[in-house]
Amino acid sequence: LKVIEKAIVSSDLDLTPNNDGEVIRLTIPPLTSERRK
Repeated sequence: LKVIEKAIVSSDLDLTPNNDGEVIRLTIPPLTSERRK
């Protein structure tokens, strides 16, 4: 899971992973008009 978490953090998707050892939960920021474009 560490490798997956590291890949998510290094991507430009602006996601925040929370790893509890068994599951990775992603915090997705609210969609704005800027992010839609």
